Amino acid sequence: MNHHEAHFFAPNNGTQQEASIESGIERQIRFPGETGNGVYLGNFRSTNNEHHRQNRENEIMKCYFKSLCIRLRDYDAIVVLGPRILLHRFQNHLQNDKSFNSKKCLFKQHDKMTETEFQLAAREYKKEMLGELL
Repeated sequence: MNHHEAHFFAPNNGTQQEASIESGIERQIRFPGETGNGVYLGNFRSTNNEHHRQNRENEIMKCYFKSLCIRLRDYDAIVVLGPRILLHRFQNHLQNDKSFNSKKCLFKQHDKMTETEFQLAAREYKKEMLGELL
């Protein structure tokens, strides 16, 4: 999981299924004439209001977390790997969702993982979760 997309690794009946959900947050895109804080329009500078931009990003993150929750509702044991701040925000979101109170959730910080590292870590944490549940 990162700010732009979440990958799922769900072993089902001995087979591995993978899926992904995109967040909708655009990476930093620069348009001609745009600077760090605003856009030049003729001789005037029109700034992007930082407050409105942060509100839009927060709304997009809420929708992203809701779509992740819908996808994760079918599972009893969940392992979430990702950057620390995003994990903290997602953990807070799950605590507010009452349908996740009875589920076992494990949050582990991992940054910049390749797909093979992700699959290995998922297998390792799956074994760890099964050991705790038994």
